[in-house]
Amino acid sequence: MEILLNERRDAISVSIDGPLSANAVESLIEQLMQARMDMTPEVPRTYAQARDADAKVMDLGEPHVVFVTERGGLRLLIRGAGCGWLTLLYPTAGFGSLRQLLGEQLPERGAAH
Repeated sequence: MEILLNERRDAISVSIDGPLSANAVESLIEQLMQARMDMTPEVPRTYAQARDADAKVMDLGEPHVVFVTERGGLRLLIRGAGCGWLTLLYPTAGFGSLRQLLGEQLPERGAAH
């Protein structure tokens, strides 16, 4: 399996030899995500920009979400049935509470959904 980014950084070439196991598919997804991070144009920084640009927004269905406290931060792990586990580390210095981290996205207690 090989992924090559062109010199303009706006396209990739992918070569796959033979069938892929579930682990190999997860590896391919990870490599494609890494390649996309190196491509131009960059992924829109806000959802509003993504919506306005008609950018692809992947629906993870009903993911399993886990928060793990680590030295220096809070790790958010998201399991999507089609993409495996995704992880994001939020440095402790960047937020004071989970409510502050999630901002307006976190509903008030007792609020209707």
